[in-house]
Amino acid sequence: MGVRIALDDFGTGYSSLSYLHELTVHRIKIDRSFIEDIRPDDARCSIVASIIDLGDKLDAQVVIEGVETEEELSCLRDLGARYIQGYYYSRPQPLEHWLLRGDQSLRSGGERDLS
Repeated sequence: MGVRIALDDFGTGYSSLSYLHELTVHRIKIDRSFIEDIRPDDARCSIVASIIDLGDKLDAQVVIEGVETEEELSCLRDLGARYIQGYYYSRPQPLEHWLLRGDQSLRSGGERDLS
């Protein structure tokens, strides 16, 4: 059918580990609360790195939500993040903006590939 499942806001609320064995998840989106003002000496780095590794092992794309600063981006790159989404990349834009540009990111959910 071509349906793909993204687990949004991973690690918060109803978006938990239990879904990873109940569903075939294609994309895991790590909630901003895990990366806001993250630094290399931050304890959250271990959590984020573990989620990235888990996504790799499940063959699921891991997207980091809410990246806003160069410092956050740098730290996330060091942790092995490949896809980001957030104000660092682009502020929200109306649909017409993307349609006029013919931008492929509209099809991929607006994430930026860091590789």
